[in-house]
Amino acid sequence: RLRCATCGLPVPEKPVLTTLSLFQRPKVLFIDDDRLLLALLKDVLHAEGFEVLTAPDGPTGLATARTAHPEIVVMDVLMPKMSGFECCRQLRADPGFADTPILLLSALQDPALSAKARMAGATFALPKPVEVYELAQLLRTTLAWRTEAAGGDLSGQQS
Repeated sequence: RLRCATCGLPVPEKPVLTTLSLFQRPKVLFIDDDRLLLALLKDVLHAEGFEVLTAPDGPTGLATARTAHPEIVVMDVLMPKMSGFECCRQLRADPGFADTPILLLSALQDPALSAKARMAGATFALPKPVEVYELAQLLRTTLAWRTEAAGGDLSGQQS
């Protein structure tokens, strides 16, 4: 089976978003205090076929996640009000987000970043800066892997 050269996740043999219609875009929530980065990600990922929600800090991100129920969450580690690690822990404590992929991004040069991210409940962590088109592909791959694991249902619930 083929694997992604960047993240190591399995690459699906069929098109990634086959279960979506043209009107159903995967909902991604980005939580980051860098408003310029949020604007860039929103524009690029919208063009790449995602519905992009943004939040400037952890508390706002938690409220947005609970209201909008995104299929995937991406957040910065270092933010005011609440760290990405704490925000991730709080999302994981909510049964509605038990299977939601969470990606942590960090500019910290910490060799233990991946281990700390997993301990907080993150699916995985990536260093900043991140190339937005590679991030878009990683999001597609992660969602396809999640969809495949859930038996083709994007909500993550078995039918």
